[in-house]
Amino acid sequence: MRRTELKASQDGYYRRNLGFTQNGAGVFLQPKFSLGSAKRTAQERLDKITAIWRRVELSALEDEARRPLWDDLSLGIAKAIANGEPAHRMERTCDDPFYYAQQVDAAAKVYPEIRVIPADEELYREGKAQEQVKRADIVDKEKECLRQTQFLRDLALETPGNAVKYVDLLGDCTLHQAFDAYSKWIGSEKFDKSENAVNDTGITRQCLVRHLKSYLTDRPLAVLADFASVDQPFGLLRNRPITRHGKSMARKTASNLIGELSRFFDWLHKSPDWDWRKPPDYDDISHRPIELESDLEVESREIPTYTVDQLQTLYHHATPLERLLLLLGINCAFGADQVGRLKVGEIQEKNGVHYIKRIRRKQKVRGVHRLFKVTLEGLRWAIRGREDQPHAHVLVNRKGHSLWRKTKTGRRCRDIANAWYRLLDRVCEAEEKEKREFPRYGFNTLRDTSADMIRRIGGGEVASAHLTHKHQSGDKNLRRYTNVPWKTVFKAQRRLEKKLESALDGVANPFFDGKGNKGRKIGKKVRDQGNSAADKVSRLFRE
Repeated sequence: MRRTELKASQDGYYRRNLGFTQNGAGVFLQPKFSLGSAKRTAQERLDKITAIWRRVELSALEDEARRPLWDDLSLGIAKAIANGEPAHRMERTCDDPFYYAQQVDAAAKVYPEIRVIPADEELYREGKAQEQVKRADIVDKEKECLRQTQFLRDLALETPGNAVKYVDLLGDCTLHQAFDAYSKWIGSEKFDKSENAVNDTGITRQCLVRHLKSYLTDRPLAVLADFASVDQPFGLLRNRPITRHGKSMARKTASNLIGELSRFFDWLHKSPDWDWRKPPDYDDISHRPIELESDLEVESREIPTYTVDQLQTLYHHATPLERLLLLLGINCAFGADQVGRLKVGEIQEKNGVHYIKRIRRKQKVRGVHRLFKVTLEGLRWAIRGREDQPHAHVLVNRKGHSLWRKTKTGRRCRDIANAWYRLLDRVCEAEEKEKREFPRYGFNTLRDTSADMIRRIGGGEVASAHLTHKHQSGDKNLRRYTNVPWKTVFKAQRRLEKKLESALDGVANPFFDGKGNKGRKIGKKVRDQGNSAADKVSRLFRE
């Protein structure tokens, strides 16, 4: 985010565009904030709004597929600050007093730049009263839990041997301690020896466990002994509590947390190190989050995709690496992980036609994609000098490291996402000069665009095969008895190439680096790591 000096417009007012919103058509827009006519005051207001937008950007980093956007609450607060209002009145979004009071209090903590007050004070006071009653009930239950735990410990002093050990273990172990042990178990079960780190699934599940600890208060495991006590944490998540961003938890997030909590209790029940067992009616616990009115609008939105003209604009402004990323996303419906994991040996030739044949790790399904002519040219450019290394990654940096490697913190690097957003920044800046708007979709939107075009050409079953989905039709057992109609899939991919021909032929030398050669710059050490036993792969790329 650039920091430039505030300048007054012709009418003497200071204004600034900051952040992005998305309209119903999926187009990203920049809201304009009018900050007043006094420069010092305008700068103070802008600093507060900027601080809020930075928190929006940080929250978006938790979900790599999501772009930072103003929501109704944060944008309303930002506009109230820009207008110099002393407080922001938060409108009611439901008829539940307790839920409304939680929303107001959460927003007041998240946005300290301005006072957040309820628009419906009567409903808010009623919700605070209910909150006090519930809090008193929780305190009473915790006191009763501690009393029972102390009673068990006192009783253990009068019992010999194993009984003392058992009761002490039952009273001392807490829910959060069990969560910590469960997280370590996930790390050992999901450890990837090839990368010497926990795999992506394990990282995601450990993140869910950390979220569970933040929402569920710690308590002795001895309390979780009957249906009501075990159902209580599930019920909290089913009701989709208010998050730290001041809005209700997303339905998908609640569903993921409930699923991980269920797996945690399964592990706790079977683990020999923890003396805890499920209550008899445990299977009757509901795992389905409640539905809100806002879910209807979110789930009814169409999937955002790029048009042919927009793809042509992206292709024209892209660097060689960015063009190859775009081509793999459109030609093969690859997401960032599939692009980053692509290896040289997975590019194969048969009867003069080149394909990418690989097994999608997530679904354990083989995918085959017929390559566009320009895609093959980009792949040759990417692996020039490394054709005899079938196990090498196609896309690497100058040090030879994959663009989908793990960082020191255990997370995936964002090299592909960063390259894509650099391209979007370039395109949006060019389009803005011509008074036109360009959508800022994430990299995986290319995958959606490719599947959408293939579906229009060949139908749903062909699109599922193109996406390398486990089930290509409504019959989940069809794949067990039949083979994928690859000829039909390849025909659809040829028609897709023809459809995009005008968009992809506008650049004379798409993989020319502008410095006198068409080879990609890679370190000498990487080029020298050849494998003489892989001459077959080398012959495939000789022109």
